[in-house]
Amino acid sequence: MLFALALTIACGVCGACARPREADDVVIGAYLSLTGADSTFGADTRLGIELAFEQVNAAGGARGKRVRLVVADDKSLPGETTQKVQELIDREKVIAILGEVASSRSMVGGLLCNAKKVPMVTPSSTAVDVTKGRPYVFRTCFTDAQQGEAAARFVFERQHKTRVGILYTAQDTYASGLANRFAQSFEALGGHVVAVKAYQLGETNYTTYLRELWAAKPEAIFAPVYYKDMVPIARQAKSESIPGSIFVGGDAWDSDDLLTGAGAELEGSFFTNHYAPDVPWENSRTFHDAYVARYHREPGSIGAQGYDAARLLLDAIARATTVDRDGVRDALAATRDFRGATGTITIDAHHNANKPVVIVEVRGGAFHYFEQLTASPDEGAPIAHVLEEPQAAAGAASVPQALLTGLAQGAMIALIALGYTMVFGVLKMINFAHSEVFMIAAYVGLFAITAVGSAWHGSHAALTVVFGVVIAVVAAALLGVTIERAAYRPLRLRARGSRLARVTPLVTALGMSVVLQNVAQLFFTARFRSYPQLLSNTRPIIVVVAITVMAALEVLVRFTWFGKAMRAVSANEPAARLMGIHSSRVISSTFAVGSALAAVGAILFCLDQSQVYPTMGFKIGTLAFVAAVLGGIGSITGAMLGGLLIGILGELVKLTSYSGGVDVLVFFVLIAVLLVRPTGLLGARTAEKV
Repeated sequence: MLFALALTIACGVCGACARPREADDVVIGAYLSLTGADSTFGADTRLGIELAFEQVNAAGGARGKRVRLVVADDKSLPGETTQKVQELIDREKVIAILGEVASSRSMVGGLLCNAKKVPMVTPSSTAVDVTKGRPYVFRTCFTDAQQGEAAARFVFERQHKTRVGILYTAQDTYASGLANRFAQSFEALGGHVVAVKAYQLGETNYTTYLRELWAAKPEAIFAPVYYKDMVPIARQAKSESIPGSIFVGGDAWDSDDLLTGAGAELEGSFFTNHYAPDVPWENSRTFHDAYVARYHREPGSIGAQGYDAARLLLDAIARATTVDRDGVRDALAATRDFRGATGTITIDAHHNANKPVVIVEVRGGAFHYFEQLTASPDEGAPIAHVLEEPQAAAGAASVPQALLTGLAQGAMIALIALGYTMVFGVLKMINFAHSEVFMIAAYVGLFAITAVGSAWHGSHAALTVVFGVVIAVVAAALLGVTIERAAYRPLRLRARGSRLARVTPLVTALGMSVVLQNVAQLFFTARFRSYPQLLSNTRPIIVVVAITVMAALEVLVRFTWFGKAMRAVSANEPAARLMGIHSSRVISSTFAVGSALAAVGAILFCLDQSQVYPTMGFKIGTLAFVAAVLGGIGSITGAMLGGLLIGILGELVKLTSYSGGVDVLVFFVLIAVLLVRPTGLLGARTAEKV
C-alpha cells in the first residue's frame, strides 16, 4: 500500500501506465484528492468509480469497447487541479472526465473542461455554481440549494423545532452556500435563526463559538461542515455540556472517521446525505453487496456517489449517437430515470440531478437510514447571502470565559513559539521545519498512548499522558538534532562569513518542512486521526505547563553553564570557540530543547483539540512564529507574551460579528506593533556590521 501511494505521489497521474493503451479503448479521466486534507473523500470516490468500470468491462464494455480509467491526484489543492485536468485532456485524450468531490476544485476543473468542450460529471460537488452556465458540466448529486432546503424542512416539519443556531466555515464554498440556503428556507417556513457563528479555515478551537450559540438557546444547531471539523466540534460541545443530538449536518459529515472520532458524542444527531448502507432501495442493495464483495468493507455515500457518476457516464456513452465529446454531452443531458445506488436520477435543464435527499441518523456508532425527502427542483438561481451575525454584545459571562479559553490557547502557541525563539536566539535563523517537528511529535505521542492500551486510559490517564509526552519529547529531540546536523550544519559551516550565510539555511528549512510533511502523508496517510480523550479538562494544565516551562527556560538560559554557552555562541560564535565552547554541540542541543518544547505543546494540543494530521503544524506553527516575532524573537518572555496576546485576542474576536476573520485581526495587530516597535514588544535592538 505504501509503495502504491508513493508511486501515486511520484507520478502525479496514475493508472495510465497500468496497461498499454489500445486504439479502440474508451479513455475516461478522473481528478480526485488522493492525497492531502480531503484524501478520504478522493480515495472512497475512486473505489466506487473503479467498481463501476470493472462491472461494465466484465459485461463487454461500452458499445463493445473496453473502458479505461486514468486517475490524476490533485492533492486536495485547487492550484493543482488545472494542471491535472489539462494533462487528462491534452496528453491522455480522454473523451470525458469524472471529478471532483470538493466544489472548490470542481469549479476550477469544470471551467477548463467547459472551455475545452470535454464533458465532466462530478459525483459530489453540491455548490450551485459548479454547473451554472457550463453546458459541458454535470453532476449526479443534489445541490446545496436542494440539500439546504430539505434540511430546513426536516428540522422544522419533522423535528418540530423553531429556534436554530448555525455554525459554518466562512471561507468554504460548500459550507457557506449550504448554511445560507438552510437559513433562507428555515425562516421562510416560519422558523427563527437565533445565532450564527462563522469560523475560519483551519480552526481547531471551537469552544467560544459553541458557548455563543448555546447562550442563544437554540433547539437545534445546523453545522454544514466537513467531518474533520465536526469531530473536535462534537468533543468540545460535550465538554460544554451541549448534547450531540442537537446537531444537524450536511453530506460532508459522511466519513468513518466521524464515527471513530465522535460517534458517541454525536449519538442521536442527523445529517442530510445521498445514501446510507441500509437504504431500502433495490439498486442500492445490489451496489452494497457488490462493493462489500469487492472491497470487504461497508460502502459510504462518497463511494456510492462515485459509482453512480461512473455508471451514469458509461450509460450515456452507450446511448450516445456518436462516441465523441459532443455526443456524450448530449446523452448526459438526456438522462432520465437512471436507477443508481443513491436513488433514481434525472438530469434537469441545469445539468443537476433530481433525486431523493436521505436523512441519516448517527445511532449506535453507525450511520442509519432514517427517512427520505423529495428534493425541490433547483431552478439554478444562485444562493442569496442571508447569513448575518446580529448577536448582541457579549454577555458579562462571555468575556471572562473567552479570556480563560484564550489564555489556554495562547499558552499552547507560546510553547511552540519558545522553540522558534531559542533557535533564533543562538543561530539568528528561523527553523521553519519546527512546525513539522510539532506534527511528528503528535503522531509519536498518539502511537505511544495507543500502545499502552485502552485499559490504562481510564484508570491511569495521567500516567498515560506522561508516558506519551516522554516518548514524544525524546523522538522530537532526536529529530531536531538530526535535522540540524543533516540539513543545517553543512550549509552553515560552508556559508560561514558569506552574504548568504542566513538565506541558504532559511531555504533549507522550508525544504525540510515540505519533506517532513510529505513523508508524514506517505507513512501515516492524510486521514485525520483522533486522540483518545484522557483528561476531562486540559486547559488549566496547559497554562500551568506553559508557565512552568517558561520559568525553567529562563533559569536554564541565565543560570546554567549551557545557558551561558548559548548566549556566548549567540553573541559571537568565533570568540566562543576560542574560549573552548563547542559551538556545534551547543547548537545541536538548542535544537533538541526547542524540539522537545514542540513535543510538549503537540501532545497538549491534541488532547485538547482532538486530532492529528500531516498538515496540522502549518496553522499553529504560523501563529507561533508570529507570537515569537510579536513578543520579540529571541526573548523567552516575549515569546510567552506574544502567544498569550494572540490566543486572547483570537478568542475575543470570536465573540464579535466578525468571528470568521480572526487571523486578519491577529496579523493586523502584528503589523501595527512592528510599525511602532520593529523588534517586537520585548525585543532588544542590536547593531550588526555588514
